[in-house]
Amino acid sequence: MAKSQGKYMSVGLLALKSWCEETGVRQVDLARILGATRSSVAFWWTGEARPSAWRRRLLSELADIEIADWYTTEEKLKLDRALTRARNMLTDGLKNGDEKRECIDRIEKLSSRGV
Repeated sequence: MAKSQGKYMSVGLLALKSWCEETGVRQVDLARILGATRSSVAFWWTGEARPSAWRRRLLSELADIEIADWYTTEEKLKLDRALTRARNMLTDGLKNGDEKRECIDRIEKLSSRGV
């Protein structure tokens, strides 16, 4: 029977695996580079866990993996719903057109960064 996907399966994890394969970086090497334990990296590999925020930031620089790519599909949906609610609440409360536009621009910027 095939093992089910871990809770944290994401585009970021797939990109990390691909980068490691392309560069010849093994899990043990990755652990050393990131100051993590080999068992932590093994959990990342299966999607049972994911790197901490600062390690994801480091990986974004080392392996060109977007930080937003580490979010699961479920997390992305929750983020989109929260941003939509925020957009609606903020713009409904603002009367000035410039304030509304500035608010929407800020929310769109956050959304595009996956924050």
